Amino acid sequence: MDEAMQQALKNVDRAEDELEHLTQAQNSQYAAMKSALDSFRSTCQDALFLDLKLAADHNVEPRIWQAHHTVNNRLRKSLKDVRKESRKVVERRKLEKVYLNFIKSSLRFYRTFLQRIWSHFTGIGELHSVAQKMHLDLLSVDAPVPVDAPQKQQLLQYCHSTLIHCGDLSRYREIALAQKTRNWGPAEGYYECAARLDPTSGLSFNQLSMMAVVDDDDFGALYYTYMCLATINPFPAADENLIRLLNKIWTKTKKPSATQTKPARAEFSFLYFHAMIHADADAAPADFRPKRDTLLGRGGLFDLVVSEPGAKSLKQMCLMNIAAFHHATKVLQSAEQIAGSHDRESRIYHMLLELNMSTLALFMSIVSLEHENVPQSTPQFLGGLASTSTIHKLLPCLRLYSAWLMSNIDILRERTGDGIANKLPLESLWTVFLNCKAALSEKLSTADIDNVRYLLEEDQGMLHFSPIAAVVQQAMLRKPGEVAKSVRRDEAIIDKQT
Repeated sequence: MDEAMQQALKNVDRAEDELEHLTQAQNSQYAAMKSALDSFRSTCQDALFLDLKLAADHNVEPRIWQAHHTVNNRLRKSLKDVRKESRKVVERRKLEKVYLNFIKSSLRFYRTFLQRIWSHFTGIGELHSVAQKMHLDLLSVDAPVPVDAPQKQQLLQYCHSTLIHCGDLSRYREIALAQKTRNWGPAEGYYECAARLDPTSGLSFNQLSMMAVVDDDDFGALYYTYMCLATINPFPAADENLIRLLNKIWTKTKKPSATQTKPARAEFSFLYFHAMIHADADAAPADFRPKRDTLLGRGGLFDLVVSEPGAKSLKQMCLMNIAAFHHATKVLQSAEQIAGSHDRESRIYHMLLELNMSTLALFMSIVSLEHENVPQSTPQFLGGLASTSTIHKLLPCLRLYSAWLMSNIDILRERTGDGIANKLPLESLWTVFLNCKAALSEKLSTADIDNVRYLLEEDQGMLHFSPIAAVVQQAMLRKPGEVAKSVRRDEAIIDKQT
């Protein structure tokens, strides 16, 4: 370790000790904490850009966030205390202003940190879309520094963490403002950037789920929790979060709203069914299937398919079904490695298997029927397919389920022969599948799709969706020997709000 780096690390320790002393003292003023935090930020950046490896060995980057987290908790506690006393209106407003200034300065610091990484180092093309979306200045007084593979990976990890921190800070701001209508847009933008930078991490989905919980949005919370579990590296507590959320939904679904739109009714049925699978997993399959049929029929998924506003939530339901089965498969495999009964895990697995098979069969049957009833004057889609809005809506879902079918073909062959899916035999599923494929292939030419050089919108979401990622990447997105298709990005800009 050279002398400059040694001194830089000493400066980090010294600044950290000073800030820690101030945050623990009862009578510390924010001005003093802000000065100490600014000093700590500066010394940490100096160490990081002097030697990435040694800075990583001394956990410099995580310590920056820990410092921000500590100051944030201190200020939020003070704000909570002063709000309890309704008479202290002036003091409350002053403290709210102090807190918002802290959030703004922290966001400004992290955005500057990202900008410096982007402009200082070369060879990190993955940051280009993030830099564009955040309007980062690419000019730098520093001479560009090339990085090797380990350094690049370290910097990408820093950038991913920084985007998560920016999302958290934006989320804290909306919660602290205590307004009836929260503006989650900036936080969502940061989390989505982080997810694209590292699609193997489930952390972004976990944070998005937390925002949905704050808004009492059970459908959104369940969606993001399942998506988190479907990443290669799920958030460590995602499994516990899922169980907690499903138990909460199970309690709430016993009191349905009196007036609901078609999408709302379908979402309610969907939430009820998933909660029931886990809360009532000891029920016999004969009790399960009528409820499954209710979910798929009128008032459930069928109504959602034929209602115009339901396209987004329909695809989200498909993703959740597939992610739930994927998670149940892993849980069952783990249970089978341990001595003892695993009947409950097996029943959940079988219920979700049947749900996915039945959902796929429903969608394919609807497409086949719609195709037969399409008037000849209907405008053509993709240069040849005469279709309705229902078919338009179902095509992405069918592409998603086709990948699921290819990914689980061995499981389906093994499991459907022993009565598990005796209400929907595999042979029947193939018949429906072939009829649907024939109806679409009759009018749809795949030549134009094969010539598209970028991924379809639904394919982008499947690329790192672990339940089907292997099949998608190997068999669906390129022919043997061809270069993988690129991702076409059309992203909104994150407001600076600094």
